[in-house]
Amino acid sequence: MFIKKLAACAAAATLTLAIGVAAMADSYSYTQYTWWSAWTPSFELADGETLEFTGSSSYNVSNDQSSEPGLKNWKGINTVLCNVQTDGTTVPSADNFTGYAEYGAYRVDNFGWGSCYDSSNNESNWNWDTYADMIADCTYTFTISRSGNVVTEVINITGTNGSSGYQKYVSTCTDSSIYVFFTADAGVTWNITEAVEETTTEAETTTEEETTTEEATTEEVTTAADDTTAADDTTAADETTEAETTTEEEATTEAETTTSGSTDAANTAGSIPALPIILFMGAALGALAFVSKKNN
Repeated sequence: MFIKKLAACAAAATLTLAIGVAAMADSYSYTQYTWWSAWTPSFELADGETLEFTGSSSYNVSNDQSSEPGLKNWKGINTVLCNVQTDGTTVPSADNFTGYAEYGAYRVDNFGWGSCYDSSNNESNWNWDTYADMIADCTYTFTISRSGNVVTEVINITGTNGSSGYQKYVSTCTDSSIYVFFTADAGVTWNITEAVEETTTEAETTTEEETTTEEATTEEVTTAADDTTAADDTTAADETTEAETTTEEEATTEAETTTSGSTDAANTAGSIPALPIILFMGAALGALAFVSKKNN
Protein backbone atom coordinates (compact mmCIF):
# COMPACT_ATOMS: atom_id res chain seq x y z
CA MET A 1 0.00 0.00 0.00
CA PHE A 2 2.82 2.38 0.91
CA ILE A 3 4.65 1.71 -2.39
CA LYS A 4 1.50 2.18 -4.49
CA LYS A 5 0.65 5.48 -2.79
CA LEU A 6 4.23 6.68 -3.17
CA ALA A 7 4.30 5.92 -6.89
CA ALA A 8 0.94 7.61 -7.50
CA CYS A 9 2.02 10.81 -5.79
CA ALA A 10 5.33 10.87 -7.66
CA ALA A 11 3.63 10.44 -11.03
CA ALA A 12 1.01 13.16 -10.43
CA ALA A 13 3.23 15.95 -9.12
CA THR A 14 3.86 18.90 -11.46
CA LEU A 15 5.27 22.41 -11.06
CA THR A 16 4.23 25.41 -13.17
CA LEU A 17 7.09 27.78 -14.04
CA ALA A 18 6.97 31.22 -15.61
CA ILE A 19 9.73 31.44 -18.18
CA GLY A 20 10.80 34.66 -19.86
CA VAL A 21 11.44 34.24 -23.56
CA ALA A 22 13.01 37.04 -25.60
CA ALA A 23 11.80 37.12 -29.18
CA MET A 24 14.37 37.49 -31.95
CA ALA A 25 14.81 41.23 -32.64
CA ASP A 26 14.99 42.46 -36.23
CA SER A 27 18.31 44.16 -37.02
CA TYR A 28 19.31 46.05 -40.17
CA SER A 29 22.83 47.06 -41.25
CA TYR A 30 23.94 49.20 -44.18
CA THR A 31 26.85 51.08 -45.69
CA GLN A 32 25.43 54.08 -47.48
CA TYR A 33 27.33 55.79 -50.31
CA THR A 34 24.71 58.34 -51.34
CA TRP A 35 21.67 60.00 -49.84
CA TRP A 36 18.35 58.11 -50.07
CA SER A 37 19.94 54.82 -51.08
CA ALA A 38 19.21 52.56 -48.06
CA TRP A 39 16.21 52.23 -45.72
CA THR A 40 14.79 49.96 -43.09
CA PRO A 41 11.29 48.58 -43.52
CA SER A 42 8.68 50.82 -41.93
CA PHE A 43 7.22 50.03 -38.50
CA GLU A 44 3.59 50.81 -37.68
CA LEU A 45 3.11 53.27 -34.82
CA ALA A 46 -0.37 52.68 -33.38
CA ASP A 47 -2.16 55.14 -31.14
CA GLY A 48 -0.93 54.75 -27.55
CA GLU A 49 2.10 52.72 -28.63
CA THR A 50 5.81 53.34 -28.06
CA LEU A 51 8.54 51.97 -30.34
CA GLU A 52 12.14 51.67 -29.19
CA PHE A 53 15.26 51.13 -31.26
CA THR A 54 18.99 50.98 -30.70
CA GLY A 55 21.63 51.72 -33.28
CA SER A 56 25.12 52.87 -34.15
CA SER A 57 26.82 54.74 -36.94
CA SER A 58 30.27 55.71 -38.11
CA TYR A 59 31.41 57.97 -40.90
CA ASN A 60 34.06 57.08 -43.46
CA VAL A 61 34.90 59.74 -46.04
CA SER A 62 36.10 57.07 -48.49
CA ASN A 63 32.49 55.80 -48.67
CA ASP A 64 31.06 59.28 -49.23
CA GLN A 65 30.06 59.64 -52.88
CA SER A 66 28.09 62.83 -52.38
CA SER A 67 28.93 66.08 -54.13
CA GLU A 68 30.43 67.42 -50.89
CA PRO A 69 32.26 64.60 -49.12
CA GLY A 70 33.50 65.18 -45.60
CA LEU A 71 32.28 64.97 -42.00
CA LYS A 72 29.21 67.15 -41.39
CA ASN A 73 26.67 67.45 -38.56
CA TRP A 74 24.06 65.55 -40.56
CA LYS A 75 26.25 62.49 -41.20
CA GLY A 76 24.16 60.29 -38.94
CA ILE A 77 20.88 58.31 -38.84
CA ASN A 78 17.61 60.01 -39.86
CA THR A 79 14.02 59.18 -38.90
CA VAL A 80 11.15 59.38 -41.41
CA LEU A 81 7.39 59.37 -40.68
CA CYS A 82 5.07 58.24 -43.49
CA ASN A 83 1.53 56.95 -43.95
CA VAL A 84 1.94 53.46 -45.52
CA GLN A 85 3.93 50.26 -45.06
CA THR A 86 7.25 50.14 -46.93
CA ASP A 87 9.47 47.08 -47.41
CA GLY A 88 13.03 48.37 -46.92
CA THR A 89 14.20 47.29 -50.38
CA THR A 90 12.12 49.47 -52.71
CA VAL A 91 12.59 53.25 -52.84
CA PRO A 92 9.90 54.82 -50.61
CA SER A 93 7.82 56.90 -53.01
CA ALA A 94 4.29 57.28 -54.36
CA ASP A 95 5.47 55.54 -57.53
CA ASN A 96 6.24 52.36 -55.61
CA PHE A 97 3.67 52.44 -52.77
CA THR A 98 0.11 53.51 -53.43
CA GLY A 99 -0.85 56.67 -51.56
CA TYR A 100 2.64 57.09 -50.10
CA ALA A 101 3.26 60.43 -48.39
CA GLU A 102 5.86 61.62 -45.93
CA TYR A 103 4.87 63.47 -42.78
CA GLY A 104 8.43 64.50 -41.97
CA ALA A 105 12.12 63.66 -42.06
CA TYR A 106 14.16 64.25 -38.89
CA ARG A 107 17.93 64.45 -38.70
CA VAL A 108 19.79 64.16 -35.40
CA ASP A 109 21.25 67.67 -35.57
CA ASN A 110 18.06 69.61 -34.69
CA PHE A 111 16.81 69.90 -38.26
CA GLY A 112 14.13 68.38 -40.47
CA TRP A 113 11.39 68.99 -43.03
CA GLY A 114 7.91 67.83 -44.04
CA SER A 115 4.25 68.72 -43.47
CA CYS A 116 4.31 67.62 -39.80
CA TYR A 117 7.72 68.98 -38.93
CA ASP A 118 7.55 71.95 -36.54
CA SER A 119 10.89 73.43 -35.54
CA SER A 120 9.25 75.39 -32.68
CA ASN A 121 8.81 72.04 -30.83
CA ASN A 122 12.47 70.98 -31.22
CA GLU A 123 14.57 70.47 -28.12
CA SER A 124 18.23 69.42 -27.72
CA ASN A 125 21.31 69.96 -25.57
CA TRP A 126 24.12 69.51 -28.09
CA ASN A 127 27.58 70.92 -27.67
CA TRP A 128 28.11 72.06 -31.24
CA ASP A 129 31.85 72.41 -30.72
CA THR A 130 32.20 68.63 -30.27
CA TYR A 131 29.06 67.47 -32.10
CA ALA A 132 30.72 66.46 -35.40
CA ASP A 133 33.36 64.40 -33.63
CA MET A 134 30.60 62.70 -31.61
CA ILE A 135 28.48 61.83 -34.66
CA ALA A 136 31.54 60.39 -36.45
CA ASP A 137 31.37 57.27 -34.26
CA CYS A 138 28.45 56.85 -31.85
CA THR A 139 25.57 54.79 -30.50
CA TYR A 140 21.86 55.69 -30.41
CA THR A 141 18.60 54.97 -28.65
CA PHE A 142 15.37 56.06 -30.35
CA THR A 143 12.11 56.25 -28.38
CA ILE A 144 9.07 57.12 -30.52
CA SER A 145 5.60 57.35 -28.97
CA ARG A 146 2.17 58.33 -30.20
CA SER A 147 -0.85 59.86 -28.48
CA GLY A 148 -3.67 60.49 -30.92
CA ASN A 149 -2.01 62.16 -33.90
CA VAL A 150 0.87 63.62 -31.86
CA VAL A 151 4.21 61.85 -32.32
CA THR A 152 7.08 62.44 -29.89
CA GLU A 153 10.60 61.24 -30.64
CA VAL A 154 13.54 61.34 -28.22
CA ILE A 155 17.02 60.44 -29.53
CA ASN A 156 19.94 59.85 -27.16
CA ILE A 157 23.44 59.73 -28.63
CA THR A 158 26.77 58.82 -27.04
CA GLY A 159 30.00 59.28 -28.98
CA THR A 160 33.25 57.42 -28.57
CA ASN A 161 34.84 60.83 -28.02
CA GLY A 162 33.02 61.06 -24.68
CA SER A 163 30.35 63.56 -25.78
CA SER A 164 26.65 62.79 -25.41
CA GLY A 165 23.28 64.49 -25.60
CA TYR A 166 19.69 64.21 -26.76
CA GLN A 167 17.37 65.48 -29.49
CA LYS A 168 13.59 65.74 -29.17
CA TYR A 169 10.95 66.28 -31.85
CA VAL A 170 7.18 66.69 -31.44
CA SER A 171 4.99 66.47 -34.55
CA THR A 172 1.24 66.54 -35.18
CA CYS A 173 0.19 64.36 -38.09
CA THR A 174 -3.14 64.70 -39.90
CA ASP A 175 -3.49 61.07 -41.01
CA SER A 176 -4.48 58.26 -38.63
CA SER A 177 -2.05 55.83 -40.29
CA ILE A 178 1.54 56.44 -39.12
CA TYR A 179 4.68 54.42 -39.91
CA VAL A 180 8.36 54.94 -39.02
CA PHE A 181 11.50 54.00 -40.95
CA PHE A 182 15.20 54.97 -40.87
CA THR A 183 17.82 56.05 -43.38
CA ALA A 184 21.23 57.81 -43.26
CA ASP A 185 23.52 60.04 -45.30
CA ALA A 186 26.39 59.39 -47.69
CA GLY A 187 29.52 57.84 -46.19
CA VAL A 188 27.72 56.41 -43.13
CA THR A 189 27.86 52.77 -42.03
CA TRP A 190 24.96 52.19 -39.69
CA ASN A 191 22.62 49.68 -38.09
CA ILE A 192 19.23 49.71 -36.38
CA THR A 193 17.73 47.07 -34.06
CA GLU A 194 14.17 47.10 -32.85
CA ALA A 195 13.84 46.57 -29.11
CA VAL A 196 11.52 43.62 -28.45
CA GLU A 197 9.81 43.10 -25.11
CA GLU A 198 10.43 39.84 -23.29
CA THR A 199 7.39 37.56 -23.31
CA THR A 200 6.46 35.22 -20.48
CA THR A 201 5.27 31.67 -21.03
CA GLU A 202 4.18 28.99 -18.59
CA ALA A 203 5.70 25.53 -18.56
CA GLU A 204 4.77 22.52 -16.45
CA THR A 205 7.69 20.56 -15.03
CA THR A 206 7.28 17.17 -13.35
CA THR A 207 8.87 17.02 -9.91
CA GLU A 208 8.84 13.29 -9.26
CA GLU A 209 11.93 13.01 -7.06
CA GLU A 210 11.07 15.91 -4.79
CA THR A 211 7.43 14.84 -4.38
CA THR A 212 8.48 11.23 -3.71
CA THR A 213 10.83 12.32 -0.95
CA GLU A 214 8.18 14.47 0.69
CA GLU A 215 5.56 11.71 0.47
CA ALA A 216 7.97 9.10 1.82
CA THR A 217 8.88 11.32 4.74
CA THR A 218 5.20 11.96 5.48
CA GLU A 219 4.39 8.25 5.27
CA GLU A 220 7.29 7.33 7.58
CA VAL A 221 6.26 9.92 10.14
CA THR A 222 2.64 8.74 9.95
CA THR A 223 3.69 5.08 10.33
CA ALA A 224 5.90 5.91 13.31
CA ALA A 225 3.03 7.79 14.90
CA ASP A 226 0.65 4.87 14.27
CA ASP A 227 3.16 2.40 15.79
CA THR A 228 3.57 4.57 18.88
CA THR A 229 -0.20 4.90 19.26
CA ALA A 230 -0.67 1.14 18.87
CA ALA A 231 2.05 0.45 21.47
CA ASP A 232 0.46 2.89 23.89
CA ASP A 233 -2.97 1.28 23.35
CA THR A 234 -1.55 -2.25 23.95
CA THR A 235 0.21 -1.19 27.17
CA ALA A 236 -2.90 0.54 28.43
CA ALA A 237 -5.00 -2.55 27.63
CA ASP A 238 -2.52 -4.83 29.45
CA GLU A 239 -2.51 -2.56 32.48
CA THR A 240 -6.31 -2.44 32.49
CA THR A 241 -6.58 -6.26 32.23
CA GLU A 242 -4.04 -6.73 35.04
CA ALA A 243 -5.88 -4.27 37.23
CA GLU A 244 -9.20 -5.98 36.54
CA THR A 245 -7.67 -9.42 37.31
CA THR A 246 -6.20 -8.17 40.59
CA THR A 247 -9.50 -6.60 41.55
CA GLU A 248 -11.40 -9.78 40.76
CA GLU A 249 -8.93 -11.89 42.77
CA GLU A 250 -9.14 -9.52 45.73
CA ALA A 251 -12.92 -9.48 45.51
CA THR A 252 -13.02 -13.33 45.41
CA THR A 253 -10.67 -13.66 48.41
CA GLU A 254 -12.68 -11.15 50.39
CA ALA A 255 -15.89 -12.92 49.51
CA GLU A 256 -14.45 -16.28 50.56
CA THR A 257 -13.16 -14.79 53.82
CA THR A 258 -16.53 -13.25 54.53
CA THR A 259 -18.33 -16.53 53.81
CA SER A 260 -15.96 -18.51 56.07
CA GLY A 261 -16.42 -16.06 58.85
CA SER A 262 -20.14 -16.22 58.52
CA THR A 263 -20.10 -20.06 58.66
CA ASP A 264 -17.92 -20.16 61.82
CA ALA A 265 -20.16 -17.62 63.47
CA ALA A 266 -23.19 -19.66 62.59
CA ASN A 267 -21.60 -22.85 63.98
CA THR A 268 -20.60 -21.06 67.14
CA ALA A 269 -24.07 -19.60 67.56
CA GLY A 270 -25.63 -23.09 67.09
CA SER A 271 -23.37 -24.73 69.74
CA ILE A 272 -24.00 -22.23 72.55
CA PRO A 273 -27.54 -23.50 73.65
CA ALA A 274 -26.52 -27.27 73.74
CA LEU A 275 -24.39 -27.10 76.98
CA PRO A 276 -27.09 -25.72 79.33
CA ILE A 277 -29.54 -28.28 78.08
CA ILE A 278 -27.11 -31.10 78.81
CA LEU A 279 -26.34 -29.70 82.26
CA PHE A 280 -30.03 -29.21 82.96
CA MET A 281 -30.88 -32.73 81.93
CA GLY A 282 -28.00 -34.10 84.03
CA ALA A 283 -29.23 -32.21 87.09
CA ALA A 284 -32.78 -33.39 86.50
CA LEU A 285 -31.74 -36.99 86.23
CA GLY A 286 -29.62 -36.68 89.36
CA ALA A 287 -32.51 -35.22 91.34
CA LEU A 288 -34.86 -37.90 90.12
CA ALA A 289 -32.42 -40.61 91.18
CA PHE A 290 -32.08 -39.00 94.62
CA VAL A 291 -35.82 -38.91 95.20
CA SER A 292 -36.29 -42.49 94.07
CA LYS A 293 -33.60 -43.73 96.41
CA LYS A 294 -35.10 -41.88 99.38
CA ASN A 295 -38.51 -43.33 98.86
CA ASN A 296 -37.16 -46.82 98.89
